[in-house]
Amino acid sequence: MKDIKNILENLLKNKVPGFSEKVRQFEVFDIWEKAVGEKIAKHCWPVRFTDEETLLVGSDSSAWLNQLKYLEKSLLEKLEKELGNRKVKKLCFKIETRPSRG
Repeated sequence: MKDIKNILENLLKNKVPGFSEKVRQFEVFDIWEKAVGEKIAKHCWPVRFTDEETLLVGSDSSAWLNQLKYLEKSLLEKLEKELGNRKVKKLCFKIETRPSRG
């Protein structure tokens, strides 16, 4: 018997244009810490996609924001390794309050 996740996913794939691509795109939120490492993930997190290929990354300080600009190429390579070559092509950075989990 299929679980509810599989049932809903199959239903949405057939009814919502572009659904499968959106699901693959947002995998970045699940693998962020693994891809970028614990140290970076402690201060920086994915916020949202601004378009199909650009990920907005939040940071808790201007120092980290500046550091991220230098790390962009490396971060993109790490994300590509985890996600495949289909999702994130560019990063944008912004100081932002980390969303609460819960």
